[in-house]
Amino acid sequence: MADNSTANLISTLNELQVNLTYYVLQVFYVLGNVGCLLNGITFLQPLLRTSPCSMYFLASSCVNIFELNFGLLINILTYGYQLNPSNQSVLFCKLRNYLVNNFAFISQSYIVLACIDRYASSCDAVRIRQLSSIRIFKYLTLFIGIFWFIVNLHLIIFGDIVQGRVSGLVMPFLMILFGLLTLKNVHRIRRQIQQSSVSPNIRRLKQRDMNLVRMLLTQVVFNVLFTLLYTMGLMYLSITTYVRSTPLTPLDISIQSFVSYLAIVFFFVPYCFAFYIYTLTAKTFRNELMKAFAKLLNQRTVPINFISNQMAMRKMVYCLRFGVCIIDDGDRLIGDLDVDDVDHSNGVAGDDKDDFFGFRVVNDDVTGFDSLFHHICFLLFFR
Repeated sequence: MADNSTANLISTLNELQVNLTYYVLQVFYVLGNVGCLLNGITFLQPLLRTSPCSMYFLASSCVNIFELNFGLLINILTYGYQLNPSNQSVLFCKLRNYLVNNFAFISQSYIVLACIDRYASSCDAVRIRQLSSIRIFKYLTLFIGIFWFIVNLHLIIFGDIVQGRVSGLVMPFLMILFGLLTLKNVHRIRRQIQQSSVSPNIRRLKQRDMNLVRMLLTQVVFNVLFTLLYTMGLMYLSITTYVRSTPLTPLDISIQSFVSYLAIVFFFVPYCFAFYIYTLTAKTFRNELMKAFAKLLNQRTVPINFISNQMAMRKMVYCLRFGVCIIDDGDRLIGDLDVDDVDHSNGVAGDDKDDFFGFRVVNDDVTGFDSLFHHICFLLFFR
């Protein structure tokens, strides 16, 4: 009876890993990649790209894309579809472990640098504030990448076909340290802003910086929490593997496998949800995201064949109603022209009923659309 219950528990744990891969890890993978791309679009907006802290966030998001596709994707294939290329090639296993560890350390280092940047920018000392600059950002991001790729070369030389793990408390400690120092300076700056009268532009920039601090501190708490959970999982695996004197039973091995799986989930969570943390915690980030979408949606290209070579018109609008063309020359209307009367030599359709703004004109009317749809198209595309 005990053997049956043990076998059922082992089977349940194995099935749970597969189901979590299908319904959790795959969702994390998609959300993570989409979030990193949206981070890139948002942090490149004019208001944010002038801040070194935003650039550290952007650099971290770029690295997270590689971390998800080299690390999380392989784990999805391993646990969900029993496809693990690492078991087939020693070189692939070493290279993957090398890249996953490097990308993880680089991404965390950029968050630490963002904490240091916010602390430096909030200090009174001029020399310390000078550390917060785009020029320093360029040097440090390049140095950090080269540093970790050199330091972790031993993973390629001495590595074996084992699951590569990144653990440690140095990164969380630095995040907490500079996060608390920044929070202390922020309270001081906030009191100064309330007591002084500043111009709207300066207040807008200070509001941006406050939002960046809020984003950073929230991400620090999030990263530290899941890093500690990941470290606790590794400690459990180490204790149950090397400290115990009795041999491992099949149930012990199954439990270890499940704990290792949960540790992997905890490890990748911070790399998947940075965008959603920023969106929920910072109004400035949300506004810049909406502006980015508005720019993409409002980009319109006017066909060249509608621009007259003889007339320097700033705007051409075709009113999709009863075949009437209304031409707007900046501040005044030139007039209402019947489609048949428009000169074809000036690049506008005439008697041959050519296409006009992508719609074919027949008998002074636009066929295939009703009047309501014409007005909707006019408001959407030609306002």
